[in-house]
Amino acid sequence: MITDIRMPGINGLELLVEIRKFTNIPVIIMSGYQEIDYLKTCLKYGVKDYLLKPVEEEDLSKLLVNIRNEITHENMLNRQLHYGIPAITDQLMKKWTQGLLREEEVNDRFSLFGIDIQDCAQICCLIIEFDFMEDTKFDQTNFEIQTKRFAARNVIEELMDGHGHLFEISDERFGVVLFHTSEVWHDTDIFGKAEEIMMFIEKCVKVPITIGIGSIVNSLHDAPKSYAVAEKILERRFFLGSKTILSATQFPDDPEKLKPLETQGVLSIIDSVKEQNKDALSFNIKKQKEQFLNAETPKSLVQSTVVEILVQLLRVVQERGGDDDQIFELDLGNYKNFLQYKELDLLFKHVEDKCLVVIQFLSQQKPSQPVKMVLTVKQIVEKQFGSNLSLKQIAEQVHLHPVYLGKLFKAEEGISFNDYLLKIRMEKAKELLLYTDKKVYEIAQEVGYQELDWFYKKFKEYTGVSTSEYRTNANIN
Repeated sequence: MITDIRMPGINGLELLVEIRKFTNIPVIIMSGYQEIDYLKTCLKYGVKDYLLKPVEEEDLSKLLVNIRNEITHENMLNRQLHYGIPAITDQLMKKWTQGLLREEEVNDRFSLFGIDIQDCAQICCLIIEFDFMEDTKFDQTNFEIQTKRFAARNVIEELMDGHGHLFEISDERFGVVLFHTSEVWHDTDIFGKAEEIMMFIEKCVKVPITIGIGSIVNSLHDAPKSYAVAEKILERRFFLGSKTILSATQFPDDPEKLKPLETQGVLSIIDSVKEQNKDALSFNIKKQKEQFLNAETPKSLVQSTVVEILVQLLRVVQERGGDDDQIFELDLGNYKNFLQYKELDLLFKHVEDKCLVVIQFLSQQKPSQPVKMVLTVKQIVEKQFGSNLSLKQIAEQVHLHPVYLGKLFKAEEGISFNDYLLKIRMEKAKELLLYTDKKVYEIAQEVGYQELDWFYKKFKEYTGVSTSEYRTNANIN
């Protein structure tokens, strides 16, 4: 604003005093009087310049350009502050909930940024994960993703209504710290808030989310414990699927049932592929998946099993002279990233698709007579391993000399028939020890051993531990 000192009705200094009650806009005063009282008043109320008449146009223009540049710079600083403080606050909340700040740092920085939750009676951390970003059919642009995340953030912040803080963990996750000032706060209250968040995100933003709820804690310094529980409980999404609310109260803290790699399951799946039996493949994959679900096997072991299946499939293709690059990369795509799936169903759906591609490849090959014969032998073993089975008996069934059949089998499978039969029996015994309460003598008979001492000896040689040690170690883990 540009004004004169002496004007009718109200002078320039009086106008300046009134203006400063409402705004800090830049003011330039022009006057023909160089009185010290005028200058003092102008300095007091932040006048940009006091120009003595007559004013040169060039001087005024230069002053106006400078003021314009100052306004531009101030607006930029305000924008940086507007966007910068939330980013700094996000980092502060992230470090705090992950236990990366000392107690004195928490108190000091919360005061600095005006985060007022120090007097709260109870705290609970939530982790919100976007489910849509891992879909292999997901093809939205980065702008569309950021728009959805921004909209979701606004919705969540509005729903918290001053009783929580939202912060960004990663592109796929938000963290929420809910706080309560009274002594009574129930798990059902937090679950209700999570349900509300999920409902409004789905309704307003139209994206699926999964929410992990941590434990309720009673102090700022225990917040990392709540966050750790939320993070751990969110791993259950791998088994329970997306669009789920997972709470620590739903799952007691029983020790996880760690189970060893299911070699027998891998063999059954690969054999189904070699036999080009889609029904058997579907059955064996479902069986393996159910075993993982029932045992709540850790994700890392599930992934190890899946990798083993893929390696065996690769060998099958290579042995038949197939183009493994085309089958394992170009056909299904996304080969390198599929292990990042957070749901068991999605992971095994990918495995089954891979198996079906290999079956399709095998169906187009003309199998040799030795391959057919070895597959027949393996089918017989699968059905009759619980009996007093021998290579001589099978040779009689397929009308071949046992010595020739033995050489044929080893050339095709890379191990002798007796070693293969032992492997099938021992893997089945391991499965029964882990997943049933059957007595050892019952298991021995079921896998083809009538002499218990002989079974004990072969099991110890195969696994390196006794049957009782194997079962006990699995239960402890």
